Amino acid sequence: MTILRMNRRHFLGFSGSAAFAAFLPPRAIADIPTGRALHGLSAFGDLKYGPDFQHFDYASPEAPKGGTFNFAPSSWIWNQNTDTFNTLNTFTFKGDAPPRVELTFDTLMASALDEPDSVYGLIAESATLSKDRRSCTFKLRKEARFHDGSPIEAKDVVFTYTTIKQKGHPTLRQYLAGVEKVEATGKHEVRLRVVEGRGANALLDAVVVPILSENWFKDRDFEATTMEPVLGSGAYKIGNFAAGQFIEYDRVEDYWGKDLPVQKGFNHFDRIRIEFFRDRQPQFEAFKKGNIDYREETVSKNWATAYDFPAIQQGKVIKRTFPKEKRPLMQAWALNQRRERFRDPRVREAIALCFDFEWTNEHLFYNIYTRSQSCFQGSDFQASGLPTPDELKVLERYRGKLPDAIFGEAVLMPVSDGTGRDRKQFAEAIKLLEAAGFERKNGQFHDKDGSKFALEMLSNSEAFTRIYNPFAQKLRAIGIDASLRLVDAS
Repeated sequence: MTILRMNRRHFLGFSGSAAFAAFLPPRAIADIPTGRALHGLSAFGDLKYGPDFQHFDYASPEAPKGGTFNFAPSSWIWNQNTDTFNTLNTFTFKGDAPPRVELTFDTLMASALDEPDSVYGLIAESATLSKDRRSCTFKLRKEARFHDGSPIEAKDVVFTYTTIKQKGHPTLRQYLAGVEKVEATGKHEVRLRVVEGRGANALLDAVVVPILSENWFKDRDFEATTMEPVLGSGAYKIGNFAAGQFIEYDRVEDYWGKDLPVQKGFNHFDRIRIEFFRDRQPQFEAFKKGNIDYREETVSKNWATAYDFPAIQQGKVIKRTFPKEKRPLMQAWALNQRRERFRDPRVREAIALCFDFEWTNEHLFYNIYTRSQSCFQGSDFQASGLPTPDELKVLERYRGKLPDAIFGEAVLMPVSDGTGRDRKQFAEAIKLLEAAGFERKNGQFHDKDGSKFALEMLSNSEAFTRIYNPFAQKLRAIGIDASLRLVDAS
């Protein structure tokens, strides 16, 4: 069991959602026009930005350029690590790469952050969907090039997708799971064919995978860790670095895509420097001293109590809560469903009943948080109330294949009495576990084979122990042998 922060693209990357994709109607891709070159693609409805758009609304084309932005990131993707790094290859499972190294690469298309799931051409000048809606042909921009001046061609796209599907990081492989075939149909034209039934999601996931140079990897092991910067094509390239200490990304002055609508108004800093700290407290101290320009706070206790140092009082530090993206953001614990006991939804529900959010929010979160209710939290796609008549038209054909609960009110997380020992919820959790086949002896649940029901929580942050420990205590109270194990971030 581990903590998980998800946005929509992460959610669609999981096998469970891939399986659910088979139930999605073909309308998702049927809304995309066929047989003509398009400047963008969207899984849901019309594109916000037309063919002649100049830049995204949230971009700042007039902002000054220059300076160094020094920060310590709190988020990462693929094999990246915010605490340290020992490789510059972020595309494989091996090693720990530095966050934001993806800034040095371009993709076929770029996501719009103010739309639920739309992408617009970056390396790809246009995208043309076939009449059978199984293939999409991308025309590549002839001016697109890697940092060494070599052009980005169809063969590079074919190499990238083929190699990552075979050898890439599992998350990247999942992005390409819906691609059945990729082929070059010209020097600057490539065709993707998607797996039947996967629809627009397969295309939208594939086009945001960074494109790599086939020639650069010709004499290099794709899966190896390396401190040699991988040849990229993005707005930044790797500058100075010291393994595990810092890395600098330098803006490419003659970046080929700087005037494209999807890039205009971004990439203002001449240099982005990331500092690495093994623990968040030294990182916070560096921020207080002015050695770091920007810091995301992820611990509610710190947000409520720690930002009272002199620089705050002098107005040198701005403390601000930023508005949410339109794309969904949520936070959750993930249960390892490869283990049989966690596959039963009654077991997962029983565990959820033992997390007293109301007590935790008051006593540990300083009433800062609102509980996540959906993988699509905060977006237009979050379920609420009963299914609408239009939704039922889609769902009815799958009645009997989908859980009955889908046809009722949207499922909400349980609300406790806030005491931290809600007996009603404990009783319901015990009832669910007994219904799932577990036997309670002397206050301890056992599997059918007589072994104890044990649950190990994994965390890579000491800061979260204050959250895990009360949760584990409540699990033990109903008969689950819960424990916490702190592990290194790597």
